[in-house]
Amino acid sequence: MTKLTRPNDYLYDPLFTVSGERDYYKAAMAAKMSSAKYAICPIFPSMFSDLPHQPRQMIVLRKTGSIPQFKPQVEFRKSVDIIGVDRFKFFQTPIPLSISPVLTTPRLTFSPLISAQKPARKRHKMIQTQYRESSAQTIPWQPSSYTITDDSHPELLMLDFLKWGCGLP
Repeated sequence: MTKLTRPNDYLYDPLFTVSGERDYYKAAMAAKMSSAKYAICPIFPSMFSDLPHQPRQMIVLRKTGSIPQFKPQVEFRKSVDIIGVDRFKFFQTPIPLSISPVLTTPRLTFSPLISAQKPARKRHKMIQTQYRESSAQTIPWQPSSYTITDDSHPELLMLDFLKWGCGLP
């Protein structure tokens, strides 16, 4: 867990600003509580009790996270182990005396491939580009009419008169 500020920044840091007196006292109280040796901890079973013999909280001695004394971690060995752990110190790859020329790759030239397939024919296609615009679909679709030459009236032409109201059949 990292802290955004140090506990006493409100006192010693000239750039530390608060919005008002209330925030200043809040920062001061947080600094005092962070350096206090005691902490106030709730007692969960009786946390909402108002009875005097069942306290809501207790004062506990805080564990201090003090910085331990410096202890050197590395022990220096007086003797060098040539056969064991320090063996890598006595080997080294030799540096080449002369610089070898850079090898160049030969340039390859390719002949153009002759295509065995016939080139594709060009096709021209037309597309209707006016969808639901002012000039598109203004005339409703009507079936092509034909007449039956029997002794009766033509059937398709009689369908034009079958209208309901003013609309289409």
